[in-house]
Amino acid sequence: MKYQQLTEGLRYQIALLCEDKVSQAEIGRRLGVCKSTVSRELRRNRSVDGYQPAVAQKLSTSRRKAAGKRRMHEDTVFFVEAALNWLWSPEQISAIGDIIGRPV
Repeated sequence: MKYQQLTEGLRYQIALLCEDKVSQAEIGRRLGVCKSTVSRELRRNRSVDGYQPAVAQKLSTSRRKAAGKRRMHEDTVFFVEAALNWLWSPEQISAIGDIIGRPV
């Protein structure tokens, strides 16, 4: 099965199928996602009140925003490209990071 993030609609379907006591494996088959995706979704988003799809959607959105992409400083990129042009090995380049106290 191809990876896809769960949509709000799929979350509501998961909630209904859980109420009907359908197994996680069967929910995965019916929705076309891996059973581990269903398991992970329920584990991450189950509360005292059970699985709430609206709350799960909000949590998912906030997690995605918080994840953010990490960027490398442009000076680091410049140095690594220059060192590779000088035919330095990755080990030599990373050793410079050890010397200056930050990753290169």
